[in-house]
Amino acid sequence: MTSISGKTKKTVAQQIALDIIQDIQASKWKLGESLPSEMELTKRFKVSRTTLREALRRLQESGYIHRTQGARSVLASQQPEKMFVNIASTADDILLYVKDTRSTLLASEYILVDDVLASVLNCEKGSQRLRITFLRWRKDAVEPFCYTEVFVAPLFEGIQTRLEGASTVYNLIEKYYAVAYTRIEQGIEAQRADPNLASRLSVLVDSPLLRVTTMFYGANDLLAEVSISYFPERRYKLQIVRQRHEQATNTLSEPL
Repeated sequence: MTSISGKTKKTVAQQIALDIIQDIQASKWKLGESLPSEMELTKRFKVSRTTLREALRRLQESGYIHRTQGARSVLASQQPEKMFVNIASTADDILLYVKDTRSTLLASEYILVDDVLASVLNCEKGSQRLRITFLRWRKDAVEPFCYTEVFVAPLFEGIQTRLEGASTVYNLIEKYYAVAYTRIEQGIEAQRADPNLASRLSVLVDSPLLRVTTMFYGANDLLAEVSISYFPERRYKLQIVRQRHEQATNTLSEPL
């Protein structure tokens, strides 16, 4: 089993930003009100001013605060726009959102498949499958908008040696195994965040999530990969655009 656990830990600045977000959402300060001074915050969190300023920078980029040199940070919003919007008209568009995000590889490990997962992966209960997990953010965001578990067919398990720096698995399979995907299926459903998902996505247990299951098929209906992604409420929006193909000629008829 290969595990990249060191990357799962939040940076100090990120954790400070998340703590301040919790204070903001708990209405500790009113809109337009100044936050504590940098000196007060460095004492509270026991960090250097450089680390604190990185946390404040993240909060400003996410729309929570407004900063002016020489003055205290001011609360700009308790619920800023945090959605990642993905506009898609084709299957390829649905997958291309990864280009506008940043991701962290959490782990690559073998798991035993249970009843529920066996039905999704179309494999035997108790069999082993390679599972690869990612967290994904908007490039300027503090909180992740997506947690993904990728399950790879045994034929392509060697891909785990090429994961460093990768943001998707399906592209690696295409590149190194010359797989041409002939069909991509997606299923979307709502569910609640269990403790594991809540911890990874920095949300409360039982918070609403959108679960998107994507299945990648190659030639001869070979199921090469299944990815299951979880999106918290108000952090992701999929807008699908479809063109209606009308008949080439329209026949006008007399009213009856």
